[in-house]
Amino acid sequence: MRKVDIIKYMGTWEQLSVDPVPPFQKDCKSVKAIYSLRSDGKINVLNVCDNRSIKGIAKSVSDDNRQLKVSFFPFIWSDYNITFIDKDYKNATVKSKRYTWKLRKIN
Repeated sequence: MRKVDIIKYMGTWEQLSVDPVPPFQKDCKSVKAIYSLRSDGKINVLNVCDNRSIKGIAKSVSDDNRQLKVSFFPFIWSDYNITFIDKDYKNATVKSKRYTWKLRKIN
């Protein structure tokens, strides 16, 4: 697999599907993840579920940028692994320990 270009990955991704559905998304009709690069090289994360949102931070932990750690609560980091991304950065599959998300970039 090729290296993920973090700059190209930035933007807004809509969730096409998730398996299984996490408890925090069970009543959501529209889920988006918005990524923006920080000056320190880390990534701001904003997850939006209908009219609710939560802010977090992510950091790459691999040379190919496919393995990230994401935190929405201080000192609690979760795995976020980009297992597929197409060459145009329009579709991606992301896995954590429990969930698999299919995403489409919308801007």
